[in-house]
Amino acid sequence: MNNIAKVALVASSVNGAGNMKKMLDDMAVYFGKEGDQYDPEYYANLTSCLGKFDDDLLPQSQEDAWTGMINYFNSNGTQHDYMNRTDTWGGCTPDTNNTRCDVGDYKENTLKYFGDDKMIIYEPCNYASNVAYYHSATRVCDYPDWTGS
Repeated sequence: MNNIAKVALVASSVNGAGNMKKMLDDMAVYFGKEGDQYDPEYYANLTSCLGKFDDDLLPQSQEDAWTGMINYFNSNGTQHDYMNRTDTWGGCTPDTNNTRCDVGDYKENTLKYFGDDKMIIYEPCNYASNVAYYHSATRVCDYPDWTGS
């Protein structure tokens, strides 16, 4: 399979009803209005870029990361993490008495709900700022002579 076909395959698999697209669309609705979706032109560019280096693990890793976040929220975390402590969704907020979560002087506890699942997000701007990393990644693809090696 040639590189163009592989990029198209990766982009189409992520462009489907994947959780990455769902979560980005949820951000677009939250910061815009009902019915908004994440910029489809940029999303197509992003998914193509993720597949640029003939690496099918990179696009899948992003899909899996968003899926993991959704699963973690839906399960409310765990009662026994690797240190045998509780690690529940929202269990590490500034007003929670939990010594595992030093928050320092900065305390933002802005609880908002995202998407149809009503995922609780405690710092919406910080949550959405993760999209900036995608924009950095696509800049690499703007330079065709750059490689992943």
